[in-house]
Amino acid sequence: MAGLVPGACRSLLALICIAGFTTAAEAAPSRRKPARPTAPIRWVSPPSRVVLDCPDRVVRRPEWVAFGQELDGMGIEVRRPRGTDPSAPPLFRVRCLAKGEAPDPDPAVRSIPEEDAAPSIRRLLQEIRDTLRGDAFPRPSRVLLAGWDDGEVSTALLREASWMAAYSRLEADFLDLRRLDRLPDPWLLRYDAVAMLTDHLPPATAESLGATLGRYLDAGGSVVLLGGIDDEVLRSLAGAKAATGEAPLREWTCQPGFLPGTDGLFFRIPDEDADPMPLYRVPEGARVLCGVRGGDAPLAFRVRRGPGTVVAWTVPVPADKSARGLMLLSLMEATPLVSALVDAHLFFLDDCPLPTSGRPVRVEAGSPEVPDGEFYRNRWWPDVRSLIEAHSLRPTFAFILTYDDRMPEEGVPGTYQEGSPSLELARAISGAGHEVDLHGFNHQSLSLARNEWSVGWSGIGAMRKALTMLREEYLRVFGADRIPRAYVAPSNFVQRVGKEALRQVFPEIEVLSTQYLDEGPILGQEFGPDPEVPGLWNLPRISSEHFLDADNAQEVLDALVLPGVFSHFIHPDDLLDPERSRGRDWPGMVRELSLLLEKVDRAHPWMTRRTAAEASAHLRQWCKSGLRVLRDADGLLVQVESPPDGGLTFWVRPPRDREVRIQGTCEEVFRSRAESRIVLRSRGGACGIFWR
Repeated sequence: MAGLVPGACRSLLALICIAGFTTAAEAAPSRRKPARPTAPIRWVSPPSRVVLDCPDRVVRRPEWVAFGQELDGMGIEVRRPRGTDPSAPPLFRVRCLAKGEAPDPDPAVRSIPEEDAAPSIRRLLQEIRDTLRGDAFPRPSRVLLAGWDDGEVSTALLREASWMAAYSRLEADFLDLRRLDRLPDPWLLRYDAVAMLTDHLPPATAESLGATLGRYLDAGGSVVLLGGIDDEVLRSLAGAKAATGEAPLREWTCQPGFLPGTDGLFFRIPDEDADPMPLYRVPEGARVLCGVRGGDAPLAFRVRRGPGTVVAWTVPVPADKSARGLMLLSLMEATPLVSALVDAHLFFLDDCPLPTSGRPVRVEAGSPEVPDGEFYRNRWWPDVRSLIEAHSLRPTFAFILTYDDRMPEEGVPGTYQEGSPSLELARAISGAGHEVDLHGFNHQSLSLARNEWSVGWSGIGAMRKALTMLREEYLRVFGADRIPRAYVAPSNFVQRVGKEALRQVFPEIEVLSTQYLDEGPILGQEFGPDPEVPGLWNLPRISSEHFLDADNAQEVLDALVLPGVFSHFIHPDDLLDPERSRGRDWPGMVRELSLLLEKVDRAHPWMTRRTAAEASAHLRQWCKSGLRVLRDADGLLVQVESPPDGGLTFWVRPPRDREVRIQGTCEEVFRSRAESRIVLRSRGGACGIFWR
């Protein structure tokens, strides 16, 4: 069945996996951000017609007139064979048989006798209803994502929804609102939820589409409005009242029962990006999920509409890569769904081991300054080693020869001479058994053109020469038995030519790490195979520094939900940078970093610690695993095939305040009744998640 994902994300090699990100070729990136691609999308068109091949004298009979009226009420048009569009196959072809005429041999044709047709028509109507609903028991758990690329918000929602579906492994169909003329009511009932990926509906069909969605809600369906409710039809579906004014959106938060880990945290929007938001009045009885900090302006809410459920955002917060998790949570708040998790807890130490310069460092307030090499060796490394042990981290270090723009023509930097603090630190890290990978010969991005990340390399030959020197120094410092497996790009940017040079000198390199979120003209990576250079797998970092606060909490917590990753990096010299240190001394920064790690552990204690090389091996297996989910009357049936070593991790949000039991081969690794969140791990086979 289509619900079985052959190789993750319907072959993640074709989803996450092909459409990673678009990089400028060999020129410097322009200041204009390129368009990030969507993951491949499975578009569907609802069946909207039945072709009736019967004589005029027959179709005028009452039973056939009633048949046409019944179909029209379902949103199905009856057409005669003449003029039928061959590119749009009908739901059924119906042929009337004269007395003594043999049935049509085509299995796609329903043959009905002209005389005494009523019983056959009743059976056909039931078959049409069942086909539209996709009736089967148990049936696949699936969602319908309806959108179009009309405008910035709708285009962004469509793009981010494609990646949300790919990472979560949801059985998701996409419907283009521009091609919609009729939407059969029973057809919608095959979906657990319908999400609207737009801030406005096509004017020509807005009213009829709103009425259809209203009937879907009346039948017990769930509708999720992700683009805001400025559109009058969408606002009516949510039961909200018109805005009474506007207020700037600067600080906001979500309920911990909606977005795990938000207790005590809020999210800040820079003043230059703080657009005014309409102050809508939500319907009585609505449960506010997210809202403006310190105010009564809701951002997202959930409300019952008869037997149905609506989850609505008042403004299009989910139209951003940093909010893919919020998009998924909105669907899971509307109806119980199963979402896969990559399950990777990564901790990078960039520029480490690193060159020292003798620069004076004040480690604690009121203490005398010490040379940077002494700080790294005597305070930084012992404290970081203690953090690694206390939080059971599997760190990835990124080795660099020099911070400056030295090119290979100037020779190998003398950074790691015998007896130097840099060499002592490097060998202490390596001697402790940690993974030491690459950051670079210098701190210049492997880019041919001069830009803010690089002085510009003269060609691939210069890159190869520098990387060859780096390889020789790496083997001298760490020993011939140590080979790096990952490359962390300086300034999180690398051009294709740089990747090719890297693979030529370091064919063992299998991991390329930049960053997950976009920054200026640089597009963030996706988790999966690199789209440009075969053999490289992208493993982006999501957050950095020693603090979890209003400036980064939302992106950290969101990525823990989807794709289910904590990927964080720090630098040894963060203390020396007033912006990165936030004016704290070293003991204060250590405390803050420990609090950050504790916060992640409390909300997601099940996450598996992995180095970059370990995460790459896991991701390759994760891409090949299969996840299939079926819906029972009061539960979900989950089938996992070809799981990664250690199992495929996934989670579910059952209906709140219900007793939940797990049966079958799945291992329960976490449960929070307050959040209605259960995390499971399967090493293959089937299990059931049931509630009452």
